[in-house]
Amino acid sequence: GEKDKYLAIRQDKTVSKSVNFANVGKTKAEGNTKNRVYDIENFNLSYAYSEIKRSNTLIDDYNQTNHNGGITYTFTNTPKVIEPFKKWKTKHPMLKIIKDFNFSPSPNTITLKAEMQRNFVKTQYRNSDFTTLGVDPLYEKLWTFNRNSNLGWNLTKSLVVTYQSDVKAIIDEPSGAIDSQEKRDSIKANLRSLGRAKNLDQSMSFVWRLPLSKMPITDWMSADYSHKFGYVYTANAFDIKDDSARFFGNFIKNSRDRTITGKIDLVSLYNRIKSLRIANSPRPIKKDMARNPGDDEDIIKNVPQLGRNIKRLLMLVRGMQLNYNINETTSLAGFLPNPGLLGLSKMGSAPGWGFITGSQDPNVRIRAAENGWLSRSVEINTPFVQTKTQTFSYKTQIEPYRDFKVQLEGKITKTERFQELYLSTGENRPFASNSKNRSGGYSTTFLSFLTAFQDQENVFQKFRENRAVLQERLQKDNPIEGKYQLNSQDVLIPAFFAAYSGASENKVKYSPFYDLPFPNWRIDFSGLQNVGWFKKRFSTFVLTHSYTSTYSVGEYNTSNDYSNFGDLSLLSNPYPLSSKIGEDGFLRPVFLFGSDGVQFKERFAPLIGINAMTKSKVSLRLEYNQNREISLNPSSQIVYEITNKDLVVSAGFTKANMLLPIKRQGKRIKLPNDLKFNASFTIRQTKDMTRFIDAQAVANNAFFNLLLNPTITYDISNRLNFTAYYEKSINDPLVLSGTPFITSSRGGFRIMYTLGDL
Repeated sequence: GEKDKYLAIRQDKTVSKSVNFANVGKTKAEGNTKNRVYDIENFNLSYAYSEIKRSNTLIDDYNQTNHNGGITYTFTNTPKVIEPFKKWKTKHPMLKIIKDFNFSPSPNTITLKAEMQRNFVKTQYRNSDFTTLGVDPLYEKLWTFNRNSNLGWNLTKSLVVTYQSDVKAIIDEPSGAIDSQEKRDSIKANLRSLGRAKNLDQSMSFVWRLPLSKMPITDWMSADYSHKFGYVYTANAFDIKDDSARFFGNFIKNSRDRTITGKIDLVSLYNRIKSLRIANSPRPIKKDMARNPGDDEDIIKNVPQLGRNIKRLLMLVRGMQLNYNINETTSLAGFLPNPGLLGLSKMGSAPGWGFITGSQDPNVRIRAAENGWLSRSVEINTPFVQTKTQTFSYKTQIEPYRDFKVQLEGKITKTERFQELYLSTGENRPFASNSKNRSGGYSTTFLSFLTAFQDQENVFQKFRENRAVLQERLQKDNPIEGKYQLNSQDVLIPAFFAAYSGASENKVKYSPFYDLPFPNWRIDFSGLQNVGWFKKRFSTFVLTHSYTSTYSVGEYNTSNDYSNFGDLSLLSNPYPLSSKIGEDGFLRPVFLFGSDGVQFKERFAPLIGINAMTKSKVSLRLEYNQNREISLNPSSQIVYEITNKDLVVSAGFTKANMLLPIKRQGKRIKLPNDLKFNASFTIRQTKDMTRFIDAQAVANNAFFNLLLNPTITYDISNRLNFTAYYEKSINDPLVLSGTPFITSSRGGFRIMYTLGDL
């Protein structure tokens, strides 16, 4: 009766249920190894269900149900490769490319996955009379349908194709209880359309090994070409509109990435010539035996050393690696259609095959507006954006002879970006471009060593003097009537570049962008270890030298004075001369550079270095390093300068069976393993300067640093290691405003135990 009802209300009752099946599928019978597309073993199913019911004095009925089900199809295959001309009897090397033609009629892998999850929560609260009268139930619903597909197909032995797609969709449900046929029909319709896509991310790639090895004139080269394109769709918040009841639309973005990598094996090319092949071979060891008739072919005659060295010089470039990459993207906001198969809309195939396959045509926004695919809301503040990044790098090794190796490397990166707000100008009126902006960045390996060893004060004064020369040149070459200021950005940048790179102020170009990367290098020479005095005392003696220099242009943006340019016209005219005149009569620069401006980073690491090992197993290292960072801020007319010079000396040895000054049973204790000792000493000078073009320079910091660091290491066992260390550091300031005098010491020991392979 009433008592039981009252007791039921006071009870806090929770009932939960759950069931779970994971990866349910059929396993192939033993011995059945052939895979077929239609095999039932390719499928597996998962399903999970949970339910929670709760009631108490506040809640009359709380019901949470969760359905999670998925199906996965996986097909893995080793397809037969068809070679229609394999049995062709021709041996002509030029026809090898045809004879080796092949293709595979079926894919290697196919993976399809669909996962659906429905969360449903109904909460019915009680009123103050502990009934539900006048209290509507609350509903929380989330029904997702996610799909994933992957395809891998080796179309030929040298061409691989992959496709990947991820779709995250929502099955929209009517609000409230599903208590009418109309609501149930609405859900069924949404299921048939596979839901409303929230996110779509798909990509396709092709990797092709060029058939250079199939032709005798190019078989000493190899190259791979990679082409990848992608498409991303991101839905906006559901049913969101602006003040004029216009939908904001969604966001789409595509990408295209192209890479070609190549390797040139010049040694293979040289070896086609008999005399060069012999010069490349190790010097033969003379046989200490009598020569019998018929043995002449087994005896390799020694090539005279002078002739061998001359031929090696002709072959000093041993090979080269090249890499060129272009990455491009286009993004567009306010896109109205919903994606269907392969990302195209069901009606009109928006945004078009070109866009989903990576086309970077900037007119896509114009076509989208003409086709009614773009929202006419004027409140959209996400711009239309195109980006392009180009990277080119190379690496080569030069060997004048075996003990002398030079490695050259170069790299250049250009980043370009165009953006604008492409908005409607009103109902039934055309779209228009607003707030155009072009920006980018630039970095390349460079050669700036011509001024590395000069007094930097003199280099800065040379920069100041170059301004007048560049101002006069620009005024002469620009047909516009306006004038260049002495400290105009257009004057400062080439004047700075000429001074710090060592170029002529009369020939330096106005643009800060250069097309090809200059080489940086590393040199290793080990020839001394095989000569006289060094050979007797050293098992290893290597001289090293390394130089790296980077010239970069920080982020730049177009001036508001300029708006009449193409979407990515940096490609055609990287740095146009100024053509706008301000109210003061002076020319306005096209681009405005940020605080990064233009910068040189240069490092000799080391300028000269010695790495040696004596016959008595004592290791020695001596290095002199030098680096500098110079940057120009054109807007502030300031040059920032940081220089470092340091000398590093280190020595070490390994002592086996070392006797400790401790006795046990009357005998000194002998360490069974090697004891390693190493000590390094570093002295470093650092200077940090700010140089003003029309004011006195300021020394921000300058100091000497001395560092002593001895260590002792002993491997007690394969797992247990003991290290004792000591470090002494002294900072001695050279200016009052910089780092104060500081001395510090620290020492201790470390015990490390390796917990591997337990």
